[in-house]
Amino acid sequence: MMKHLLAVVPFLMATHAHAYSDDADSRIAHLDKPYAVTHLMSPDVDCVWTISENGDLHNESIAHDVPGACFTAETAALVVSLRKAGKLVWNAPPALDYEYGDESGCYYLIDKAAGIVATMIGNAAGIDEEACRKDSARAKALKLAVKIERMPVIKDDKKVDIGGYIATKENILGSVLLACYTGSLDSDDRIVSNNERVRRFTELLDLYKDDNSGRIRVANAFDFADRNLRDRYPLDTEGRYRTVVCEQMVKKGKL
Repeated sequence: MMKHLLAVVPFLMATHAHAYSDDADSRIAHLDKPYAVTHLMSPDVDCVWTISENGDLHNESIAHDVPGACFTAETAALVVSLRKAGKLVWNAPPALDYEYGDESGCYYLIDKAAGIVATMIGNAAGIDEEACRKDSARAKALKLAVKIERMPVIKDDKKVDIGGYIATKENILGSVLLACYTGSLDSDDRIVSNNERVRRFTELLDLYKDDNSGRIRVANAFDFADRNLRDRYPLDTEGRYRTVVCEQMVKKGKL
């Protein structure tokens, strides 16, 4: 059994980038709770763990991460023993506030402080996933990543300001366009969570609380984008294509 002993991976700093595998980074990227990572020496694989609501260890790995390696009874027993001994290193949820995309279509969300580089490929056609997941490509992404600009929401009774994009009750077309773009935001967007996306939509609706036809148009625009644009264009990282679609739909009077 000793040859399968789990070695605890220490907390990543930027200077220790890629101490975790790409699979582990991708699992960590979607977590909103503290996590620990253990490393199986044989086979060479990282396993990601969190604590469930009832206090038990929860395996965040997925089955194709070296098939079954993180799911054996032996692995579970060893991780439990490490936890009891206080040897699991717990890390704060990732802050993926940097991004990088290159000309070949590779796209990454990055926590620079922790050295987490999550490859976000989605179902994009024609992308060489293996090349995107190479350590050299991820090291380049970590080095060249830029800070993601966050968009504050400012609201009063007459307007909603989302990062400088202003919707007013008097400008229904602008409100409809903003509702469409808001609906198009992807499920795994690290800048705008799903709760934040819905909150922005709700604030747009509230502008038209006394105008039923306006509320219907805003709701229809959001619903159109939610059904037809969301999670379908992983390479459209800045939303440019989705914005064009929304603009054309508004210009043609279809929203």
